[in-house]
Amino acid sequence: MNENYDTYMKRFKPVKHFRIPTILLDKMPNEEKPADKLKAIGTLPRELRNLHTFYNPIANKEKKEELRLKKGKWREAVRKEFHDMNSREVWDVIDRFEMPRDRRCVKSKWVLKIKRNGTYCARLVACGYSQIPGVDFNDIPYSPVINDVTYQIVLVLSLIQGYTKVIVDVKTAFLHGELEDDEEIYIECPEGMENKTGKVLRLKKTIYGLVQAAKAFYKKLSQVLKDIGFEGGLIDPCLLTRKGEQGVVYIAIYVDDCLCCGEMQEIESAIKDLK
Repeated sequence: MNENYDTYMKRFKPVKHFRIPTILLDKMPNEEKPADKLKAIGTLPRELRNLHTFYNPIANKEKKEELRLKKGKWREAVRKEFHDMNSREVWDVIDRFEMPRDRRCVKSKWVLKIKRNGTYCARLVACGYSQIPGVDFNDIPYSPVINDVTYQIVLVLSLIQGYTKVIVDVKTAFLHGELEDDEEIYIECPEGMENKTGKVLRLKKTIYGLVQAAKAFYKKLSQVLKDIGFEGGLIDPCLLTRKGEQGVVYIAIYVDDCLCCGEMQEIESAIKDLK
């Protein structure tokens, strides 16, 4: 402590002693008068007077433990994302020299987010701004959504008929979309991937961030719904209906979210068929 004190005294000029008013000293017992201590503290620089606020072993230990837990949760979220992509066979790992010379890799990055329920979510996305029109995608990309008027009609009809309304959120929705036969996309290996030196990823399905991801998912979803008995509307293709023994069920598509209206038995049957 003496060495630290001498070091700081060389760097900072001593300040004047802090003096306690005489009235307060007279009211204090002799054994509680901190005159000697106050003289020593008064000569210390301001940075050393509150040295305990700069280093708190207990607080630092708690902070390190909190950071360690957060790192573990983020790693688990990244592993889950890799597992989802590998289970759906989203890409093929190839050598960089196998990529055509007239093509270039689309950039990729990780998007990390803590949801409202406290879940740690990691998403590997492609940087769509680095895609080249006419090379990485041909058609004009769009994100199909149900028309506002159609959506309002479905809600009014469900209120009149007393239908049950259920919102269905498709997990990792865009990973289900399939690329066209003439579309060939390569992306850089993301951070955290093992043995990525000299390797690139050739996509077999769409991922989040691609320009054509929403359109490809809509094509896949509408085709699956039609295979299980749904019929698309002539005016609004994002509204599909199916009649069953218990009644009718409507599905309104809004990008990767679906609103199901109808009898509860038919809704459960439609969700079961989708799985």
